[in-house]
Formats: sequence, C-alpha cells, structure tokens
Amino acid sequence: MSSTKGHRRSVVTPGQECPRSRPCDHARQWLRATGAIPVVVGCLAALAAIAPGVRAQDAAAPAARVYVCPPCSSDCHKETFPQPGRCPKCNMVLVEQGAALNVAILVWNGVELLDFAGPGEVFSAANGRGSLAFNVFTVAPTREPVISQRFLSINPNHSIDDCPPPDILIIPGGHTQPITDNDEVIQWVRRRVLNDAQDTLTVCTGAFILAKTGLLDGAEATTYHGAIDALRQAVPTATVHAGRRFVDNGDIITAAGVSAGIDGALHLVFRLQGYEIARSVAEYMEYPWDASHIENIQFYYGQQWEAAQDALERYLRHRPDDGTALQRYGHTLLELGRPAEALAQLDRAAEAGQDDARFQTHRAAALAALGRADEALVTLEKAYQAGLVGISNVLADPHLLPLHPRPGFRQLMRRQARESQIRLCPASEPGIPLVVEGSVRDHDGNAVTGAEVYVFHTGNGGSYSESGGNAASMGDSLNPRLFGYLRTGSDGRFQFRTIHPGPYPDRGPPAHVHVEVTAEGFHKLVTELMFEGDPRLTPSTREWAVGQGFVITPVTPDDKGVEHGVCDLTLRPAA
Repeated sequence: MSSTKGHRRSVVTPGQECPRSRPCDHARQWLRATGAIPVVVGCLAALAAIAPGVRAQDAAAPAARVYVCPPCSSDCHKETFPQPGRCPKCNMVLVEQGAALNVAILVWNGVELLDFAGPGEVFSAANGRGSLAFNVFTVAPTREPVISQRFLSINPNHSIDDCPPPDILIIPGGHTQPITDNDEVIQWVRRRVLNDAQDTLTVCTGAFILAKTGLLDGAEATTYHGAIDALRQAVPTATVHAGRRFVDNGDIITAAGVSAGIDGALHLVFRLQGYEIARSVAEYMEYPWDASHIENIQFYYGQQWEAAQDALERYLRHRPDDGTALQRYGHTLLELGRPAEALAQLDRAAEAGQDDARFQTHRAAALAALGRADEALVTLEKAYQAGLVGISNVLADPHLLPLHPRPGFRQLMRRQARESQIRLCPASEPGIPLVVEGSVRDHDGNAVTGAEVYVFHTGNGGSYSESGGNAASMGDSLNPRLFGYLRTGSDGRFQFRTIHPGPYPDRGPPAHVHVEVTAEGFHKLVTELMFEGDPRLTPSTREWAVGQGFVITPVTPDDKGVEHGVCDLTLRPAA
C-alpha cells in the first residue's frame, strides 16, 4: 500500500494471529501505555458536559523515572524498577514507563452517537480495569459545539488546530459528507494517520472518511452493511468484506456499523493491554463480546490444544471459510493425535486459499503421521518454495520424524541449510538434553564462514535408525533419525541442540556424535565428538580416539539438567 506509512503491518482479519503478539513489538506501546492519569471521557453524560476550555491533557510535574519489563510470557512486566537494566526474572531489557496513549475521537455535526460513544466507553472503561493507559478526548473541525443524532450537544475538547498528536485515532460514521467535503479535515486525518497514530479505528461509514485520504487503497476493510457496495465503488483497490464485525490491517482497523465499533475497540484494547483487560471491560459493559477470534489465538499459541479446539470450533461456526483459522484447527487436531481429521481441515484451508510455508509444513506433518511419506516430502518441498522454513521447526516436529531416515528428506534439509543454530529432535525425545557449541577455523585461527556442518548420532537406545539392526554397521548409520545440517556464522561458530547419544548396544566405542565439515578451499573434515565421563572412554580408548583426531569434550549440566559441551574444529587448506 504505497500511500500509507512505511511500517504498515500485514493484513489480519479476525481469527488470524496479531502481528503485535511478539514482545519486541510491544515495547514501544509499553513505554507509552502506563503512567500518567488520563482525563476519562467514559459515558454520554461526560461527553456532553466537557467544557470547551478544558484541555484533555494537562501539564504534569516532573516525576522520577520508573522502568518496567515489556510484556512477556511471565508476570514480571507488572513490576517496576527505579533504574534501567535487565529484568532479573526474564532478562529482557527494561524500558522507561511513559505517558498514557492519546485516544482522539473525531466528532462533527451529524456524527453517529454509538459509533463514537461505544469506543469511547471501551477505552474509558479500560482505565478502570487496573491500568491508566488511555487519555480519551474528542476533536472536531472547530471548538464549536456539534450535534449528534439531532439532540445531543457535544463540546469538543479540541479542534484540529490544537489537538495533541493522537496515538489512537477513532473515526466514527454517521452523516460523513461534512467531513469528506472538508479538505482541511481530510488532510488533517491523513497527516495524523501517517505521522502520529499507531492505530486508527473507523466505525461504520467512517471508513469513507479514511477512503477519501487514500489510506484504504489496497487494504482490506468493512463498513456498515448497507454501505458495502458503496465502499467497494469508492475504493476499487480495496477488498471490502461483508458480514465482518471488523477487519484488522495491522495499524488500521475498520469496523462495521454502530455497535461493531465496540468490537473493534475491544480488539484494540486486547492488542495493547491484553486479553484479561479487554475481557473485563466487556464484562463491565455487559457487552456480549465474541472473543473466540482472540481465544483461539491465545490457546493455540499457548499449546492448550483442547481449549484451542473448542475456541476454534466456536469461531469457525461463524467464519467457516477463514483459511488461517482452518489451518490452526488442522494443526490443533494433529497435536491431539487425530491426523486424518487434521488433514481434512487443512484441505479445507487450502480451498480457502491457504498456501504459505507454515500451512504446507503442517500438511506435510499430517501426511507423514498418516504414513504417506512420499506425499509428505513433496508437500514439504512446497513449504520451502512458499517461503523461509527454519530447519529446526522441521527437524523438531515429532510428526515429521518418520521422514528423517529417508534420503530425500536429508537431501532437502541439506539444500535448505542456512542457520548456524539448530535443533535436531523434538523436546520430547527420550534422553538427556544436550547443547553443543563450537567453531570452525583455519590453521591461522581465522573463522571459516558458511561452512556446512553435518551432525548425526544414535538415539537414546543406541541405534541410528528406527529399524535398528547392527548399530555399528554402515547400513544403519546411513539412515540416521537424529541429524541436522547447519552453516557456520560470520564468526565461524555453530550450535546444535539434541540429546546425549546412547552407546551402541552391548560392546562398542564410547557414545559419540558424527561431525562432517565441508567448506570451499579446505579438505573435508570427518570426525567424532565424544564426552568426558563416558564409562567406555578408557585410557586405551582415549588414546585411540585422540589418534583419530576425535574431539573429547567435558559436559557441564546446568540447573535445568541440560548438558553443555564444546566442539571446536580446525580445517586443513586444500592442496
């Protein structure tokens, strides 16, 4: 969308994950979302009674700086600290607590009452739910009183000439022609959305005001049900959805008519303040909020699979063609051990247009779980063609383990090797967790960048493949189940996470990891990594291993029982 600001986020419709769910995206919001006590404009009486001369944001006396932890999976972001640094609980960098977010509600003669009063109530009520995050005020073309619904007189807090920069801009609907015909206001809206507002919410026909600015070009949107066709004509490049309560484009949310503005505002409060605050606001307002689009995201990413299944089924009753939700539903069923049902839902997702890398990976996992390995490999190829798929996400997926011994799978993993840190197996793999860090250097000690490192080893039971057989034979080790390819980073370093390999059954050498390193301009290195403390590492075996050029590392367990070892390697230059 070339006409919008450069940080336009990807389109999100109800049922999709919010791009702001990552902690790093919350940091800027968190800086500004706590602290100063806002002026609350929470109900119709307050909206009508505010005097023209009262400013919504008064100067405050300087206060001591307070630092907080950005939102994370722990509860430590509720604590405050007097100095900068790192959170002692989660180690995230502390950020300074800042001022409340300015929520500017545009009003004019003919504005629809509930279009602006509903979101105003939501943000006002959010301040009473345990946070002081929003400074809510009205803004109009001038400071003159405006009339809503031909009976309610509103004294705007600000005109467009003296309005504080809004962090959130709410554009209600109603009789919008006084605004769409006012070029000065349209340009003000455009400047504010592009330069100041981190989020914009339109309600009902307020979408036409934003359309006049050009900021809905190429976006997804909705509006009042009786104005859907008109909006499609007004913005031919937009995808206008009928039957949606709201559509979220990342920093622009458009809501349907009248009461749907409450849903859009609750969704925005959820994004900024979290589910519990939004839920408590809806409860306070006695508003029947359908939060299934949020709950299915919460439960899905929290890996609460049974709860996610229930939330997704409730959501899909209303949105049966939401491809992203169908994809989540299929993956959820797979995690619940129902691969045939999972594949059926993923096929529905494909019919709804899903074809990205994550979808193809989930579909490959369902096929693999059903024993359809050849189809799974083809689908996994499509996943890599559709976009970047981390090797760790594939190797650590327990549903894809049946593919590991297949030569085609290993060839695919080798072709896609780009990461310097990988995981070789699922977290549920039996055995003691092991992390190995190492480096690849030349004889002068210079880092070798981009070297291919291939590692493989036995499972906890001492066999390389599921078929078992003679573990010491080449036949078994040519089809390892636990393996991975990676590339050394710019500093020549690499890391892999796996489990401590099991020793061969009966007799054999100490437990070990096979390591093969290939780099342009160097001889290929084939070696093994063994571990101090292994009962099979006798003095004679150690002498033999050192003579072979193998690496023997001490292993140090951390407080979580994870062993840590080192594997530093040196390459010989090619002749």
